[in-house]
Amino acid sequence: MSHRRFPALTLIAAGVLALTTVCIPAATAAGSGAAATTGALQPSTVLAPTIDVPTTRLDISPTSTALSLGQSLTFDAAYDSGPVYPGDVEWASSNGSVLTVDQKGRVSAVGLGEATITVTDKNDASLTSTSTVQVREVSEEAGIELSTSDVSAVVNHSVFLNALLSPSLQGSTVTWNVTPSSLGSINARDDASAAEFWASQQAGTGTLTATVTNAAGTAKTVSVPVSVQPDPRGDFVTNDDGVLVEYRGTDPNIRIPEGVTGIGSSFSSIALDSVWVPASVRTIDDRAFYGTGLKEITFQDDDEHPSQLTAIYGEAFSMTAIETLTLPRSVETVLQSFENMGNLTTVRLGPNLGPDQLVGDFRYTPKLTNIEVDPANANYTSDEGVLYTKDHSHLIAYPSAKNAAGNYRIPEGTSAIDDNAFENAQVSTVTMPSTLRTIGAQAFAHSDLTQLTLPDGLRSAGTWAFAYTTNLTSVDLGGITALPDGAFIGSSSLADVNFRPDLAALTTIGEDAFDWTSLTSAILPDTVTTIADNAFANNKSLTSLHLSAGVTSIGATALGGTPSLATLSVSPANASYYVTDGVLYEHAPAGPRLVRYPPAKPGSEFEVAAGTTWIGTWAFDGASSLTRVVLPEGLTTIDYGAFYGCTSLTDMAIPESVETARGVVNTGLDTVEFGSQMREISMTAREYRMAPHLIVRGGVNGEYYTDGEASNGRPESAFFGEGMTTVAIRSKGPKVVVLPSTLTQFELDPFSAKGFKSDTQVYVAAAEGSSAWNVAKAELEKEGIDQSHLHAYVPATITLSGSGIDQADEGYAWTGTPGTALTLTATVSGAVPDGRELRVTQVDADGTETLIQDWSAMEQEGEASSLSVSWTPNASGAHLRVETRDITRVVRSTSLSVTAAPAPQPTAGTWQWGAHGWWYRYADGTYPANETLVIDGQVYRFDAAGYMRTGWVREDGTWYYHAASGAQASGWLLDGVSWYYLTPGTGAMATGWLKDGDSWYYLNPASGAMVTGWLKDGDSWYYLRPGSGAMVTGRVWIGWRWYTFADNGQWIR
Repeated sequence: MSHRRFPALTLIAAGVLALTTVCIPAATAAGSGAAATTGALQPSTVLAPTIDVPTTRLDISPTSTALSLGQSLTFDAAYDSGPVYPGDVEWASSNGSVLTVDQKGRVSAVGLGEATITVTDKNDASLTSTSTVQVREVSEEAGIELSTSDVSAVVNHSVFLNALLSPSLQGSTVTWNVTPSSLGSINARDDASAAEFWASQQAGTGTLTATVTNAAGTAKTVSVPVSVQPDPRGDFVTNDDGVLVEYRGTDPNIRIPEGVTGIGSSFSSIALDSVWVPASVRTIDDRAFYGTGLKEITFQDDDEHPSQLTAIYGEAFSMTAIETLTLPRSVETVLQSFENMGNLTTVRLGPNLGPDQLVGDFRYTPKLTNIEVDPANANYTSDEGVLYTKDHSHLIAYPSAKNAAGNYRIPEGTSAIDDNAFENAQVSTVTMPSTLRTIGAQAFAHSDLTQLTLPDGLRSAGTWAFAYTTNLTSVDLGGITALPDGAFIGSSSLADVNFRPDLAALTTIGEDAFDWTSLTSAILPDTVTTIADNAFANNKSLTSLHLSAGVTSIGATALGGTPSLATLSVSPANASYYVTDGVLYEHAPAGPRLVRYPPAKPGSEFEVAAGTTWIGTWAFDGASSLTRVVLPEGLTTIDYGAFYGCTSLTDMAIPESVETARGVVNTGLDTVEFGSQMREISMTAREYRMAPHLIVRGGVNGEYYTDGEASNGRPESAFFGEGMTTVAIRSKGPKVVVLPSTLTQFELDPFSAKGFKSDTQVYVAAAEGSSAWNVAKAELEKEGIDQSHLHAYVPATITLSGSGIDQADEGYAWTGTPGTALTLTATVSGAVPDGRELRVTQVDADGTETLIQDWSAMEQEGEASSLSVSWTPNASGAHLRVETRDITRVVRSTSLSVTAAPAPQPTAGTWQWGAHGWWYRYADGTYPANETLVIDGQVYRFDAAGYMRTGWVREDGTWYYHAASGAQASGWLLDGVSWYYLTPGTGAMATGWLKDGDSWYYLNPASGAMVTGWLKDGDSWYYLRPGSGAMVTGRVWIGWRWYTFADNGQWIR
């Protein structure tokens, strides 16, 4: 069995009829006899799911036929799991002197005789199929023959036909006709001589005629008898086990034959009014009547003919119009069979229905008012139409339409409300018993509750327990200890919550708990310790929040999307969080972290507290009034979305200490400039505003990533300095990109049309033919950008000239008398010629600065640009700072009468930075090469030149991975789009089957990458969940059907 992956396909259910055509020499126009060819019915196999499916069969069509000498015909091939794509298969002829075939299945008759055409899967030789083809000579007198001497087909099925033409008529159009026309129709194929006869639903006999006209206008005709036979299986088709797999009739009122043992997905494409089910039926499978519009179903179940039905599976009656459903007494298992029954008002359950079922089975039944249970049932009972367990401890399902806009009181003694119990319920208020302890997932989701009081004794609730209760205005949380994820998400009218500090019970506010509600303020009890991601997000009305003494954890996005938030306060007793200048900070081992700046806080400027090392996710989200933010030196990280929505922010200098930046997007900044220590930069656009200019001074194995299209159009420029190694621009990239010599990976807008990028200019700070140059060159070639757009980059140089101006150290000196006017000419070369500008500033001895010439365009002369500026020195202590920039906004400067400070001396330490990366220097000046060392508890490897290795390293036949820091990694690793597992302790890459925790995973033996989807190992198939890669067991829905897997993960067929 092979394994293939296909897009969503329409697959045929078990038992659908396949048609086989056997072709032998046909009768000639003169009437020579031959055996008949019929369209015979064969049972088909069950096809695999629509996506990621095992393949068991490869079919060829036609399975046999005849050709005239010189004639050609295209054969088709298909897998049982989907179509054949170019390159999947190989075609072959058993006798090349009779038939030839190309790799597109085009068969040509080159000699008289018989041969076999074979098609075989390239990757699995067991998948093969053959067709027998006879080559005959057709005389000019006859002109035309058919591949079959008679045509026999079953109603609603087809037979392949081929017209054999004499040499002079080959390529001519064949006209087909069948008499009487009620027998069927003929569909001509792309091949001029081939056609398919499609039998109608009416049985009978007649004549099929094929006609061709020669150049002289003479018609040549051949006729053969046609017979259309009724389907021998009738309207109801069962498999060998007696399971109904197909209904071929059209009557909307059907009576399933006695003896049928099961009902498969037989009616999913048929409109039905009523169905009678015999007592012999034991199972009704998934989606058996799904979407049929069925109005009434009757089960044979009396003393003389007791029903044998025991199990009804998923969505068996979904999307039907049944109003009242009475199940047979024999039913023991029901699995999500009643969902989406839009007209259902009453359900009657029998005495044998087993325990631990029916939870969530009545979702989306908006007219349901009554669930009845046979009194003899030992597991369930009905209390005024509401479904409970027999002992009333669990409320399982409340009919959606019961007591619409009214009240329901749950009886004392009930301790649990199960999952989905009140989902979409139209009741307005529910009075809960003091005995209630748990509420299930989505128990009240989308219900019409207007107010809610939870009991003091309640302890827990499931995910989305009250989600999207849009009429809900007030809540008393009672004694619940942890608000679940999504507890009140989307409850857009909820404005008042009593957190019950008097009970001292609540400890956790889960993810999305109050997301998209209308809270205006919240004061949390001291018992609350955890506030998860998005807990209060998207509360447009929230103005104030008080954090209690116990809070120790706040999710990164807990307060995102709260534009009205103006006041944050924290209990003085809290040891983890504090407020300074109205802004929330967190104590952290490496230094304070800024958690949230209230976006409605008054003021347009803000200075982040000194010592802050981290700006948190969405920290300044929505602070649209800020125009200037001052960040402190020592800051290392700017997290995701940190300044999202700061649309007025135009002034923010990013400190040299920053190493990671993920959130400087959707601001008002014109230029974003990072320092030289960058390790990671993520600037995802996706309809956000992007700064037109980006400068990255340098990095430490730095990586840059962006994707999506910016709301303000295509950026102008991006500059990447030395130490940056990866530049992935997966969006409409800048017009000018400058790349460093340390570049190892480069992507430039792989998703835009190639013509869009025709004006992109790429500069590389390395010589032509260097590694970085070749990386950039290859990307331009891939994206269809002319190589004339690739340039070498050297930093800009400024030359000053004029009377009395001479070079002095790294700058220039002017000799003259203060008060004497001078004219200096600045000439700039190198860097990017486009957009060169000059700015000149006077700096007095006391540091006072005076602008002499603001940024002004320079006049280009060849490769250089120049501009003359007049200046009158007013004191001997003054000097000029002369700066230039181009389209990249990278500023270079020189000075007049001031010598630049000497370059800083390297700091002491054993790690050294060299031309090709980091190396480790011993005290005696030597260094390790081709060695593996443990340094400060971490494993490092060094290459032959002594440089620290990063990424994948193979040693003694085993692969290891070293992070950008050089330290050897262990555990799970995401590299690109694939997961790998590095054995803790050794760091060695694992392959094959791996058990991690309670789950099994499979790692490709060749590459080590985690496998997902279907996997064949030995003779067994397994399914590994997409995303997590965990091996599944039990009954699992994949594609459009259920599969069953043993405890060891093997697929049970």
